[in-house]
This record gives sequence, C-alpha cells and structure tokens, in this order.
Amino acid sequence: MTGFVRNVTVVLVIACGAGCATVPRDDSGAVALRLRNELRGVGADYRSPAEFRSFSDTVTRAEVLATTGRGAEAGKVFRLAVLKGRMLMTEAASKPPLPVTPADRGSETPQARRGAGHPVVAAPPKHAVVGAARAALTPSERESPAAAPAVPVPSSPPVLHRRPAPSPASKPAPKASPGERFMAADDGVDTLPADERSRIVGTRSAYLVRKGDSLTRIGARLGVDWRQLARINGIDPDGMLRTGQLLYYDNHRIVPKRVRDGIVINIPDRTLYLFKGGKVRRSYPVTLGRPQRPDDEPQWKTPIGRFTITAKEKDPAWRVPTSIQEEMERKGEEVVKEVPPGDDNPLGKYALRTTFPGIMIHSTIAPASIYSFSSHGCIRVSPDNMEELFRSVSVRTPGEIVYQPVKLFVSHTGRVFLEVHRDIYGVYRGDLPGVARRLIRHENVAGRVDWHLVERALKNSSGIPEEITRDATDHRKSAVGHASGHLSRHARSGASDDS
Repeated sequence: MTGFVRNVTVVLVIACGAGCATVPRDDSGAVALRLRNELRGVGADYRSPAEFRSFSDTVTRAEVLATTGRGAEAGKVFRLAVLKGRMLMTEAASKPPLPVTPADRGSETPQARRGAGHPVVAAPPKHAVVGAARAALTPSERESPAAAPAVPVPSSPPVLHRRPAPSPASKPAPKASPGERFMAADDGVDTLPADERSRIVGTRSAYLVRKGDSLTRIGARLGVDWRQLARINGIDPDGMLRTGQLLYYDNHRIVPKRVRDGIVINIPDRTLYLFKGGKVRRSYPVTLGRPQRPDDEPQWKTPIGRFTITAKEKDPAWRVPTSIQEEMERKGEEVVKEVPPGDDNPLGKYALRTTFPGIMIHSTIAPASIYSFSSHGCIRVSPDNMEELFRSVSVRTPGEIVYQPVKLFVSHTGRVFLEVHRDIYGVYRGDLPGVARRLIRHENVAGRVDWHLVERALKNSSGIPEEITRDATDHRKSAVGHASGHLSRHARSGASDDS
C-alpha cells in the first residue's frame, strides 16, 4: 500500500504540474462524482480505506467550493479528485477477489449484508473494469486510445466477495463521523428524481469552515438552525470550530405557495422565495419580527398578507418609527429620529419599501442575525443576498407573507414528505398535529402515510422535509417504537380536528 500511495503522489504531482489538463473543466465534476460511485461498487472504500477517504474528501471539498460560487477553484479540485479516483480504480482492478462459499452466497443477499454493515461488491470482470475506466473519461479522451489509463485486469472469473473478519493485527477502517453517516443516508428528498422536485428548494451538502466562523454565523449564511448543525455533525454546540473543518447540513424546504412572479415569505421557515415565470429562481434565509415577549408593549411580529414593492432605495436613510423611538426611551437609550446612510445604518446598503406601513425588506449590518426572529417586523436579508434581490425585483413587484409552520409535499409517485417548524407566533396555539391531519386529509393521502412517522416528524420539528410514506423506510419505525400516541389514534378513528 505504501508503494501505491507513493505512486499516486508522483502521478498527481506530475499531472497537476501540467495544469491537470487531462480533465476538461466542464466535465470534471460529473466525472469525479461518477468515479466515487463506481469505486464504491468495486470495493475501493474497503480495500483502500485511507486512499478512498482522501479521494472522497477531495470531491466533497470541490462540491463545497462549487456551492459557494468559487467555480474556478472547484474545477481544479475536481480534476485532482479525478486523477486520484483513476489511480484507485486501477488499484482496485489489480486486487484478487475474496471468494465466499456457495452457502454464504445463497443464504445472504448483498443488500442484507450491506444493511448489516458489511458492504458486498462483485469482483469486476474484465469488461466491467475497462468500462468503468472508460466511462470516467471525457468524450475527447475516449476518442484517443493513448488517453485511456492502463488498467490491469484480474484473470480470475467474477465471483462474489465480502469483507473478511478483521484479524487482531489488521488496521480497522476509519469510522464514519455523524456528519458522514448523515450524508450517506439514502432517505429524504435527495432520493427523488429531479423532475419530481418542482416544489422543493435547497440542498444537502457540506460547508468548509472559515476563519472566524461560528455555528450561528454558518447557520445564518446557510439558512440552517445552529442547533441542527451541531446535532447533525455530532459536535459540542459550545465548542470551537476548526478552520478547514467540514460541516454537513440540510436546508431543503417545501415551497409554501406557488405564484407566477413575485415574492413569497413564509414566517415559520424564515425564507424568502423569489418567483420568475412560475418557478422559484432563488430562495434566501431572512430575519423576521420577534414573537411577543412579556415586556413588549408594541407588536413586533411581521405582518401576514399581500403587499407590493413601492420603492427601491440604495444607501437608504432610516427614519426611525415612533414605536421604536418609544422603545429607546423606555430602555433609557438615546432617542434617535433618523440614521443617515453609512456603516451604522441598520438598513444596510439596500432597501425595498412595501405597502405594509413601516415594513421593509432590507440589508443589515448584523449578518449573524439572519435566520432568526429578532427584527421589529421588517424582513432582513444578508448583504450579499440583498444586493442580488435588489437587482432582481422592480417597483410594483407583488408579494405575500404567509404563515405555514407545517408543509406537505406529495410526489408524482405517491411519496409523502412533511416539514414541521415551530409555531413561533402561536397562531395555531400549539395544535400542529391538527394542522398536519388537515393537510394530509386535504391531499387525500391518509392511507399512504405512516402515522408513527408523522408523529416523529412533529416531535422533531426539524424544519426539513421528512418522509412519512407508509413502509418507505422500515428502519425508521424502530426509532419510533410501538406506541401509537395521541395523533395516530385520532387519525385512525377519524376524530374531528377540534377534538
């Protein structure tokens, strides 16, 4: 293995010294992702765990760079990943298969062994290995025989093999982190075909920690609750993050309402959806009005209803509303009537005025506050996103602010997903189970759902779509237990919503 690592290093240094020219910029990402799947298929993750982890981490870093708008850097890292992957494919092809007995082959399916934590792969026959290596090439490389890497082919016939029992002297494979297990899970809306995701936005991906980052800042940037970030990645919420650390996240959202053109803001999921031509073109995490507190005299909740953009202002002055001046006075602060444009102006550089009195969609000088309920009713957007939104909308653009803490999505193939957020303004007085029942009955899918999973989604209130289709994920049921609970009893008995 040491010789293999040295060879990989030499090849990568030589190839990248030439600008990694063997992999075109436009194809490298697709090639790297395809190689990752094929390498798992030939057992490289078991045979060469350290090298596969290095390759997989390189792909993940490239994906992170691509999702953060650093396309040129992502292309370079993707090309590096392809070179690593091709060397791993060559190494995997040179390994002899590990045979199993006919009894083993007949009594245990590959799916069962994989589900038990023992990945099973087939030793690649000659045509499969050559085909995998050729599939990783770009069209121009396939036309040139000299471009294809030399792939040693095993002479033995294809047989099944599985992981041998580890000996005391063998080195165990690296243990997957909670975040890696989360990314590898085959559940969620990621498993839907692209044409079935018309009402889903967001992604499941990874974020590369930068200097000065915190869970709160990262959550604000991605539109993810910082507590969820800590839970998914198995880290201490009060601990320090490392520069270069990978944090995995999921910010998928069910679109609450579809319009042809304009803006939709859903208060519970703290997201602004921008529509063009009937499709969501962009979605942005936002800050909204804080819920009622015992010491609050005015209502700082963001209003619900339709509005229109009445003006666009760059470098706006902030004329402080009377209600906020009164709050300043009650707190013993200096009462300010107007704040000029500049670094101290809480509106930031861009503002969109609306037909709601005193309510604007604006930038902020406190980006870490995004994705929270902490404003005086206005809609705050991060500076970068607000600049983009400002360019994308015009005066008289229509909009609507809705309040949907529970959202339901039914795919064309009948799969059902439920997304649950807190009833932050207490509109439903905590009766989110009743809201879920009404949505499920309205969509005529009561017979398709597993009410245990509905109950779990309501308990989690994770803010991301969770599948509740009956028998879709049997392994989830064990986590729910056998207690049917209040919700499932009501659903099966057909009790009224007011009970």
